[in-house]
Amino acid sequence: ERLSKNWYTRTTLSPETVEFAGPNPDILEVYISCYGALDLGDGPIAVSAIPARGRIFASLSSPGVLQAVLGRFPQYETVIDLLYANVEEPEVAAKNTETLADLRLFPESGLHSAETCK
Repeated sequence: ERLSKNWYTRTTLSPETVEFAGPNPDILEVYISCYGALDLGDGPIAVSAIPARGRIFASLSSPGVLQAVLGRFPQYETVIDLLYANVEEPEVAAKNTETLADLRLFPESGLHSAETCK
């Protein structure tokens, strides 16, 4: 989140739109990606560590997502190299973020309002 204040937006959903095993909450606040789902070429990818019933997308573990994204950066040998460069050099982090956006890894999901992500 240090790289961009607009990775996610916090919003409130109507509790009537979601089913829970227990009592429904009065307020349901969620974070929604401003960039949409990660797409590595075969359709959107879900992060398997995030629980979901009826998931319709393929899923990868968090390390699996990082490893898949690493393939877009041939200048780094390991995920640690990529992460270290992003932490140590804000300009490099910004360029790497642009590379991902340029590769259209963040397709429009339609699940957010563009206004809230500005």
